[in-house]
Amino acid sequence: MGQEIVYCYHCQNRLLGSDFEKGLAFRVGAQVSCPDCVRGLFADLPPAQVDAEIARLKATAVGKRPGTSSRFPSVRPPTPDSTAKLKAITLAQEPPPRSKLPLALGAAVVAVVVVIVALVSSGSGRPPARPDEPAPSPSPSLVPVAKAGLPVGAFTEVDRLLAMRIESDDFSLAARELDTARSRRTESAWSAGIDERRARLEAKARDAMPRFIEPALAALREGRRDEVERLRGFIGTFPALNAEFERRLATVPPPSSPAPKPKPAPAPKPAPKPPPKPAFETATYRAYWDQAMALRDPVAARSAIEDAIKGLKSPTCREEAAQDLEILKLAAPVRPEALAALSRFPKDQKVRLDFRDDLSLVGSFEGTIASADPVRIRLVTESGTLDLPVSELSDDTIARLYVERPGHGATDARAAAAWCALRCGGDAAAPLDPALPAKYLEIAVKAPTADPDAADRREFWIGFSEAVMNRSRASGLDKLSRLPSPRFKAFVDLLMDGARDTFFTGADLAASGSFASTEREKIGTVWLSTADTPGHSFLEAEYYALPEQTYRAWALVGGCCLEVFSFSMQATGLHGIDPKTKLEASYEPGDAAGMAVKLPYLPLKKIHSQHLGPKEPDRWEWISLPLPKADAAGPRKIRVLTDQKGFSVQHLVVSATRRAPPSTAELKELLKERPAGPRFKVAPGPVAGKPTRTAYLGGPGGGDFEDNAPAGAVLVGLRYSPKGSRGNLKFVQAIFRLDEKTTSGGGHGGGDPSMPELVARPGYAIGQIVVHATDRIDGFKIVFMRHAGGRLLTGDLYESPWVGVPPKGETKTLGDGSPVGGIFGHAGSEIDGIGLILLK
Repeated sequence: MGQEIVYCYHCQNRLLGSDFEKGLAFRVGAQVSCPDCVRGLFADLPPAQVDAEIARLKATAVGKRPGTSSRFPSVRPPTPDSTAKLKAITLAQEPPPRSKLPLALGAAVVAVVVVIVALVSSGSGRPPARPDEPAPSPSPSLVPVAKAGLPVGAFTEVDRLLAMRIESDDFSLAARELDTARSRRTESAWSAGIDERRARLEAKARDAMPRFIEPALAALREGRRDEVERLRGFIGTFPALNAEFERRLATVPPPSSPAPKPKPAPAPKPAPKPPPKPAFETATYRAYWDQAMALRDPVAARSAIEDAIKGLKSPTCREEAAQDLEILKLAAPVRPEALAALSRFPKDQKVRLDFRDDLSLVGSFEGTIASADPVRIRLVTESGTLDLPVSELSDDTIARLYVERPGHGATDARAAAAWCALRCGGDAAAPLDPALPAKYLEIAVKAPTADPDAADRREFWIGFSEAVMNRSRASGLDKLSRLPSPRFKAFVDLLMDGARDTFFTGADLAASGSFASTEREKIGTVWLSTADTPGHSFLEAEYYALPEQTYRAWALVGGCCLEVFSFSMQATGLHGIDPKTKLEASYEPGDAAGMAVKLPYLPLKKIHSQHLGPKEPDRWEWISLPLPKADAAGPRKIRVLTDQKGFSVQHLVVSATRRAPPSTAELKELLKERPAGPRFKVAPGPVAGKPTRTAYLGGPGGGDFEDNAPAGAVLVGLRYSPKGSRGNLKFVQAIFRLDEKTTSGGGHGGGDPSMPELVARPGYAIGQIVVHATDRIDGFKIVFMRHAGGRLLTGDLYESPWVGVPPKGETKTLGDGSPVGGIFGHAGSEIDGIGLILLK
């Protein structure tokens, strides 16, 4: 007998009748679903109830064994006697009507017997619940949303956005989005669902509060109010949590308050005075000791003192030298044993790693050690997995790791203190061993010799912060490849090896023209062309190519017909045959035309007018993009161009190792392992540099204006008005920040009483401005970057919403990631044009 064939309500995959018995398909009310799509039928339920419903469905399906199907009960053939009786009843005359009372009494007796049997059988098949176990909660309705008057999956988009915000610890933003979502529908069930989600969100925020309070207390003690307010912003939407946050911080005295002096320890009994040292020999040995300590290396310093002790005759000096040799012997293995201990830390034990350049602390990261070797530490943090350079670990961190390592000894504190003293960590040396001879603490605060790698270390951290983010990865690797110092080579080589494969998605792509970022249900963030354009809109990605490598690329694109699917491309070094002239043509990024991309066979209508519906990405396909072979290492660009509304791009893969696009399972892993930018914690610091103007965008009208930041300050925001004659920019005013002080430049254009502003979060500043300009500034958005130590980290950035008229053509970007020290332009009653003043 053939099998029943049905199709999933969502993905339309074919399902067989046997799949329901194997637990590979489910029926929920009138809907049929595969295992991948069944959660969508319970989208409004809490996750625990969803799991319970799916488990119940699977248990019901598996319980129906082959050969005992409840759909087809067995029927026995009638016996001769029963056949004869049936004929007799059929031929007999109908009896007179009887009373129904006996039948009713018999049915009641049967019902009572059935209930008793059910109770006995259920008691024998399952152990009784313990007294301390709660009674099982009743199974929720399969389609509670539908019963409440809401469509199935009504909360799907809200729950997806909520999960994203919770994952990034931004509970305040999640709460604001719930408040915005409340006004979308008027049903009481919708409001009840929003209230339930807000209550769960507040509970999660309360559980996460220690992660915000502890660093906020540390920042408050150091006087960094901007960091305190930034941390408050993640949970401050909830009044109860905000009050608790304020109460905890109120226990910390202000930074200016002097710390209470500890009670002095009882003075030890004075030791007997040693015999006086020969002055000449004492001074000579101290000079040798100073020279040895200047080497800043315990092994080299110990060797130098061993040479000096040979000429000492005074017993006192020889005793002091022997003590110094013992201290340096303890300090010698601190670094190698601390690094070796990294791989022995338990996988669930969190460690804090600090990294420094020649100026200050650039990063403090906390997580668990995934792996460690002499070159790289792989640290699993809350923001993702990071590869960090062993060579740049701070000396304080090495000492701490040595003391905290598994199986540490009694003399480890003195060894770590001596190490910190040698490496100019006097503040860290004294707490580790207060009994360390005073001369070691004195040498610790002396100025070290000049670091020959100082400039390279600054450039390394700038390049590293870009290289860990896909959008700026090529630029960061290019910077790192140019570092002359050999101390970074091994680590940079590891990063370069990872450049064989690059995965772009979402914010990794730069967009122009009609492309807009949008969220698609069950797909995520995609770039969608919102209009048919006479020219071409494009998406651009930059990857780093290694020499003599054959790179392949695939784009996951969406459309509804062959007309919408058709697109062209440009790439660095790309050439082809022009179909019109039959001559070789260049298809470099920025050329007038692109090379048409060959599509695979798609069973779709040729043009959009041949089918119904709007231009939408109803179908998604991986399309191969031809790339030229790289003749030299360096950044290279790819552009995807279209003139069709509805054309969409979700992901882009560039690889020198793949022979095919990623499968669905591989794509999930790529999204899971996508690099996460490091959260640098260094204070912003004042900037310096020679003012340099960018290009000017806009028309020639209006009068000139220029606003420069106060010395050391940077541009952190713009006050604006988009109420020009056609929705363009009417007014603009610069906002500058130095430390915690904010100032404003002059206003330009026609102001009005309700001018909004776009201002960077604490610790960030304006790095770039994306502008669409004609004879006026029609619209713009700001790219904010982390401001750390007087520079901007292009790998740690976020963007503002678009302001003004939506772009209908190509946009242009002002700024290259250098600190911005002002703006200039032309303005009359409206803003005719604008440019940035960079500090280089």
